[in-house]
Amino acid sequence: MSVFSRFGPVFFLAIMLVSMIFIAGGPAAAQSGKPAAPAPGAPRLHVAGAENPVRLLSLAVRVEIKSGFAESSLDMEFYNPNQRILEGELELHLSPGQEISGLALDINGELRRGVPAAKARGQEMFDEIARRKVDPALLEATRGNAYRLRVYPLPAGGKRRAAVRIMQPLKAENGALHYRLPLNFADDLDSISIEAEIVSPPGQVKAEAGNLGLRLERAGTVYRGRVERRNITPEGWLDITLPAPDSLSASVTAARWRDKLYFSAAAYMPAPDKARVLPDLVTVLWDASGSGMERNQADEFALLDSYFKAFSSGRARLAVLRDKAEPLQTFKIENGDWQGLRAAIEGLAYDGATNLTDWRPAADCREYLLFSDGLSNYRGAPGKAGFPEMAAGQRLFAVNSAATADYAALRAMAVRGQVIDLAHESLPTAEARLLRASARVGIINAAMDGAAEAVLAPESAYLSAADGRNGLIRLAGWAKRGGGVDGVKEITVQADYPDGTSKKLAMALPAWDESPEFTGEEAPLPARLWGRYAIAGLEADYRANKKAIARLGQELGVVSRETSLIVLETAEDYARYEVTPPASLQAQVEALRLKKAASGGERSLGDERLLAMRQEKLLDMWREKVKWSEPYLLRALWRPMTRL
Repeated sequence: MSVFSRFGPVFFLAIMLVSMIFIAGGPAAAQSGKPAAPAPGAPRLHVAGAENPVRLLSLAVRVEIKSGFAESSLDMEFYNPNQRILEGELELHLSPGQEISGLALDINGELRRGVPAAKARGQEMFDEIARRKVDPALLEATRGNAYRLRVYPLPAGGKRRAAVRIMQPLKAENGALHYRLPLNFADDLDSISIEAEIVSPPGQVKAEAGNLGLRLERAGTVYRGRVERRNITPEGWLDITLPAPDSLSASVTAARWRDKLYFSAAAYMPAPDKARVLPDLVTVLWDASGSGMERNQADEFALLDSYFKAFSSGRARLAVLRDKAEPLQTFKIENGDWQGLRAAIEGLAYDGATNLTDWRPAADCREYLLFSDGLSNYRGAPGKAGFPEMAAGQRLFAVNSAATADYAALRAMAVRGQVIDLAHESLPTAEARLLRASARVGIINAAMDGAAEAVLAPESAYLSAADGRNGLIRLAGWAKRGGGVDGVKEITVQADYPDGTSKKLAMALPAWDESPEFTGEEAPLPARLWGRYAIAGLEADYRANKKAIARLGQELGVVSRETSLIVLETAEDYARYEVTPPASLQAQVEALRLKKAASGGERSLGDERLLAMRQEKLLDMWREKVKWSEPYLLRALWRPMTRL
């Protein structure tokens, strides 16, 4: 009797799975297959096959702050001490609201700007060009708020320079606006410099830079400071604090680009300061999949301590979510004592895949607390279509404490509730978001017959007491001339408060002729903000809006799940791959394209080579799938075998 006929297809599938695991590079951790993520914001360089570590030699940070936004440029120089050429991967974990807004790589001694490309196409181009031993760089979104910058080559015994630009709104908290950037990038830097330029409303502006020291000098409403240190290990954070306006107000920034006027606005409106009335029944949805090990359980428990202290007495249900939801458990809460529920959570094992849609709201429960990073392995999440539908009187708060998270998915799940971010906010701020009432914010005239459109920043859907006396609302949009700007004079925001009252704020759109015009290929800041906010809304139902996300990302240069930024070395490569070149190469690329068109337009890649590359890409995708599914599938296959 053959082995297959004796044990059947289960054994055959197990052998296939084990074989594929070894092809993929050995055992992997459940779901991610990677070690715990680094602290948010501080880039980490990974270089496969390096006998000696590749060093970050120098770092130059430049921060520009105005109109409630900051753009930070991180200019990094690396040194490869090894005697062979290597490829480097720079990993960045960003905070909610932060976006990669630019990439540059040194080519022939000058920094060349990255341009947008479809994500799959960008990967094909990078792999093909790297095989020819020339200089590409590719920046792409990986999972959730994580990004990866691939740089090739890191020359043997040589240096390489790359720069990343990060765009972010300032955080409103306790009546002030805050900017933070970690400085613990690397040990023993040859040099580090920080330069800051801040446009601020009247009031005190503070800046600290860990162990580097930073002094600001004022000239009217502009504050500038610069510090440089050599042979130092930077510590702490770059912290900048600005005063927030103390009354109802709004500021609008605009720029003309191509055929539209893009605008962004920051509006300050009163935030409610009232305790929520909590129900006597709450359901805790606890993600116990493999990635749950990367969450900060101490902070999650501290938040639950505060919640149940305010909850006092009643009942709590526990729904454990992995690849399938486990049966509900019910616990009695008396005078804030939730030890039974806590013990049940502490006893959980974190393994398997994540399915955040395999549960159903109960008609008798009005409040749900989801503890998860939002990263799912199953179809249906993120996406409104796949998530359980909640009744009108029900709400869900989504709590994340992990460095890597899918905030788009968490926002889609937080029905009539907020996303509470323990990874980047203090515990008092998280408590205020969970326990204090909030006002719902909306744009009354968001879409105007195709002549103009405006969207809120994802984090501006609610005004919360956590934001201090006045909450900060951000929006962005566009208007067309001769119907948009001329016909639509203002954008109106309305805040609906918990007591049933509401307040409106009208923001005047700037005139077309009074707005500066941008003629370059790179979109101005208001356009990129519009793209980021629009894509964030579309990502709530990612699978249905995939094409629209790709179109916006490539048009406006916004890095997303469908769009990457790429730097190529030669004019021939920009022409061959039909990528928009930087200004310095436009004339050469156009000449090459005209020559190609005149000769009949040969393919940029041979059919066989292109097919081989795509087959290799599919294999890589399968390997990644095996990494997160390996522990769960092995258990599923092993159980029937043990009964033979």
